[in-house]
Amino acid sequence: MTDPHLKQSAPKGLNFYVMGKYLVLAVITVAYIVFVWNMESPSKPVAKYDTEIRPLTDLDRDCGDLEGQATYRLNRPGSKIFTEVHAKSYWNAAGIIFEKGATYNIQVFNHKTVTWKDASQKPAPDKGWWPEKGAPIGSFDWITYWLSEGGRYFGYLRVQDKKLFVLMGVIYGKCVDGRVCAKHFPIKNNNEDFTAPEDGEFCAYANDLSFMYGNNEGSLVLRIMRK
Repeated sequence: MTDPHLKQSAPKGLNFYVMGKYLVLAVITVAYIVFVWNMESPSKPVAKYDTEIRPLTDLDRDCGDLEGQATYRLNRPGSKIFTEVHAKSYWNAAGIIFEKGATYNIQVFNHKTVTWKDASQKPAPDKGWWPEKGAPIGSFDWITYWLSEGGRYFGYLRVQDKKLFVLMGVIYGKCVDGRVCAKHFPIKNNNEDFTAPEDGEFCAYANDLSFMYGNNEGSLVLRIMRK
């Protein structure tokens, strides 16, 4: 029989153990972010314009730079362009201007045969993915879930109402009043008809946390055709 006067207490050092465990997890998380942030960027892709191949100077530059770098236009129905979208690139500037009121068909040309990876995940570019809740504390999946949730909460997920690694298109141009306008849209079912609201440069990217592009891998080829 237990003596009621004896107080049961937690083993000494338990609080230090818990604190140490979470400190280790925090260090691992920070080290992981620093590691992927400093990974090398991919080689610069080449865009194909109809039957002509033109290397672009810097396809990882900011989108919407209209100072002579994005000048190509699809002037007639049926004309098309093939351009590469790297998962690791924050922007993939295609060097093409969409014209206001014109409709373009944007199709993932080789989605069944390419690599499109977010770390170890291989999501479909039109569906994306999201870490599942409930992983054991301290596991990699647990860290990934809370890193993703925290990134979305604090605004680091680029399009917050979309999942990780959904393929996004964007048109950057100037509004009537001179402001810079941006229209972001998902490329649904790997095949999207899009009518440009303004003149602007077309770019594409994988929706991800802004500081996590270093662990991405692979690329897609887009076929863009004016209708």
